[in-house]
Amino acid sequence: MKVTRRSFARLLGGLILPPTIAPALETKRLPLAPTFPVQESSDPVASRFLDAIKHQEPVPVFYQGGETPGAFRRFTPTALYRLSPGGPIFATGFCLLRHSTRTLRVDRVRLA
Repeated sequence: MKVTRRSFARLLGGLILPPTIAPALETKRLPLAPTFPVQESSDPVASRFLDAIKHQEPVPVFYQGGETPGAFRRFTPTALYRLSPGGPIFATGFCLLRHSTRTLRVDRVRLA
């Protein structure tokens, strides 16, 4: 694809907004929902994640969610929490498959 001065100018013109429109498009950040940390659990996956948090080690798991359901991952959890008392447990940590921070729902995780 050949980029001409005119197509480049059109592209830049679409990216630069007039000062009267720009403030209207700014998004406001919503406050984060309160979380309830999980310190202990009878769930075997949550217990394994809590041990992994203490020892800062990855856990081999299969996750039944996301873009590749059932994919093998090595997940290093950093926190376990619930969004509501008695609700599902979530784990936040680093996924070695995606090389980024991810949040997994614990009831969708199977230990490898």
